[in-house]
Amino acid sequence: MDKNSQAYWNKVRVGSIVQLDDTQTLEFLIEQDKEVSSNGADFEVVRIKDISLNEGSVKMKIIFLQFDDILWYLIVEDVEGEIKLKIYYQPDDFVFGNREDMLENNYFYLFEAPEDEENVVAEDLVFTTHWEEEDVEEIAVYDSLLGVTYGTSVEAGESDDFVTIVSMTTEVECEDTELLILEFCNVEVEEQLDDDGYTEADPIVDIDSANSWVMFLRGCSVQMNDVEILN
Repeated sequence: MDKNSQAYWNKVRVGSIVQLDDTQTLEFLIEQDKEVSSNGADFEVVRIKDISLNEGSVKMKIIFLQFDDILWYLIVEDVEGEIKLKIYYQPDDFVFGNREDMLENNYFYLFEAPEDEENVVAEDLVFTTHWEEEDVEEIAVYDSLLGVTYGTSVEAGESDDFVTIVSMTTEVECEDTELLILEFCNVEVEEQLDDDGYTEADPIVDIDSANSWVMFLRGCSVQMNDVEILN
């Protein structure tokens, strides 16, 4: 089956084994004293989230991969039929959480500067689409080609969350050429009557400090021939 088709990646199930054979992955695992085979490293799939963005023109499959105590994220990105693969990890200095957690942990770099810096309202913050990192030989400038995108996610066959995503990339040669911000929020349905008296059900995105879940990931692109679904 063609790896450049969504059908190939839809074969992945929780419990499947995904083998990674890219140089960066193998070098990292060997440095961590992890045992890898001559064919690569076998990761177990522990979760899968399917995300649809921009009214379905962009699809993203998040495959949670586990290798011993390491949890990584294989992203299968489908933009109008063009498939790209990326591997991400959670930075050591970042803890997932809700919007209030982001402020308490001083993760202000995720957001655009608020209009009133003396009275910051977590729910009103807008994610940044531009990032400059100076701790590499050349300043790495990350930008989002799609800007802030919105959609819904499905896990285990059930729609569960409204999703906000910012995917940023840089052309500078550095270890991590990709950054990803994701926020999952509850979706409430509000029913109201239209002009003819019929009930309409409109999804209302309910973002507050209690129900949002923010993830920040770093990573890089990988080639199709460096990833195999074994079962």
